[in-house]
Amino acid sequence: IDLPPVIQLRQKLIGNKKNVHAIACSVWDFDWINHIAKDTPLLIVIEGLLLYFEEADVKRLFLSLIDRLPSFQITFDSISQTTLEQEQRSATYLDFTKTPYRWGINDIQEIEEWHPSILVEQELYPFEHFGQRCPANIKELLENQPMAERMNRIALIQRKTSTI
Repeated sequence: IDLPPVIQLRQKLIGNKKNVHAIACSVWDFDWINHIAKDTPLLIVIEGLLLYFEEADVKRLFLSLIDRLPSFQITFDSISQTTLEQEQRSATYLDFTKTPYRWGINDIQEIEEWHPSILVEQELYPFEHFGQRCPANIKELLENQPMAERMNRIALIQRKTSTI
């Protein structure tokens, strides 16, 4: 799902793939959900999007999926509320008049409070998995500010399956 010009460019550069279905619209136009087969396993990947919207918008998206799809998994990236606040105070590499960060969450488990059918299955912190591949500037950051290790994450949520 992406805006029409992006989908057109993607198809031009990559072409069509058998198990990849592109839908040209805004993710906030929830009509796209009606175009998804309800009887197949579904993994929705949301990357580099949610931090630019208010929590109410993110919640509305997740609840729309709960209301319309019987089964799904969503993997998405997010930043911590601490990172959001820090970026808003001191970011020099972004023009926040054009691309302001709006949503951060410290405890990803809070998403389960949005609806009883939401289950946080897993969360990963990329810095924990760098190992020997960790760039020197990231190593220095983590040594000087250990909390930076939790500044961003990748999470997997799913719709709880009924046990009845």
